Amino acid sequence: MCGNSAKESNNTNDTWYYVIKFALFTYCFFWLTIGSALLAIGIYAEVERQRYKSLHGAFLAPSIILILQGLVMFVVSLIGAIGSLRDNRALLKTFMYTLAVCLVVQLLGGIVVLVLRTQTTEVFSKVARKGMKNYYDDLDFKNIMDYVQKKFRCCGAQDFKDWKVNMYHNCSAPGPLACGVPHTCCFTSKPGEVVNTFCGYKALEKEHPENIYVVGCTDAFLSWVKDNFVLAGGFLLGILVPQIFGIVCSWLYIPKTRDFEYSGDRDPKGPHPLQSPARPYLTHYSLPTGQNASALHLSLAHLEKAGTHGPHCLLTSADCFIQPCCSYRLPLHICLTSLGIQKKQLSHPGQQQSALQGRDEAGGGLVHKYS
Repeated sequence: MCGNSAKESNNTNDTWYYVIKFALFTYCFFWLTIGSALLAIGIYAEVERQRYKSLHGAFLAPSIILILQGLVMFVVSLIGAIGSLRDNRALLKTFMYTLAVCLVVQLLGGIVVLVLRTQTTEVFSKVARKGMKNYYDDLDFKNIMDYVQKKFRCCGAQDFKDWKVNMYHNCSAPGPLACGVPHTCCFTSKPGEVVNTFCGYKALEKEHPENIYVVGCTDAFLSWVKDNFVLAGGFLLGILVPQIFGIVCSWLYIPKTRDFEYSGDRDPKGPHPLQSPARPYLTHYSLPTGQNASALHLSLAHLEKAGTHGPHCLLTSADCFIQPCCSYRLPLHICLTSLGIQKKQLSHPGQQQSALQGRDEAGGGLVHKYS
């Protein structure tokens, strides 16, 4: 018989099992929903972009970024959700390792940005100038650039003269935009005031224009991060902490699962894993070697509770003999059938002992085979 302390320990383990399982599945389902939404929005935006052919460089398209981010979130979260539902250790490990790799890559990227600040600034400036070249042909980038210039009170990538790369703002171009800058480079107008879209007229001809921002947006953004270090740190934690939570949850949950997976050289149509001496899944709950299995008492009430619909025996008060079934969360009647014990064999205690003794003498007993 199992002692009270063993039962209490099992109940505690079962409680933690369900708590972690619920937390992990909820976590995966939440990010699965977010990933699905990002993927749907990105696909819609990309369809519209292709419809109007508004972008020359696909790497600058927000829709592409949304699709990639949404796809990664969707696939990884789906793996975690299925793994948590099915207690599939292979999927759970894939989920955990993928999150860990993403976390390490992000941390390394942050370190590289901090250590190689000058080179990073040049890369961002180069990318921004490429987008500025097609400023009026790409509505997506135009909206982003306008927002950045107004938000951070900046103009261009490294400085306002970067707008010379645009064919409409180049000083050799015809038209009123020549040698000028977009109106979002101008000093912020008062609330309710009509925006003068030609406020940057001929600004590129001046060394120190008085009505526009002259600081580049890359430097302005870095200055903003320094001035708002707490806010920037909170943003980074908001990205990293959920990933750490997912890694910890899966790491805690994996040892509590028991996967009945067939190896590559095993016939998938072969016997149940519990019937194979090569798969000693019952070792953890087996009785000490030498103890006679026929001395155990298997309550008929446990079989009645199992029924034919197969509720998990974790919900019953099980004896030691059937604890292996509980450990692997098998329906009790399936587990006992796998052990060669039929419900009809146990009509009364005498037959109960006889069935167990016969099973033990045949060499297929729980103790002799799996201890």
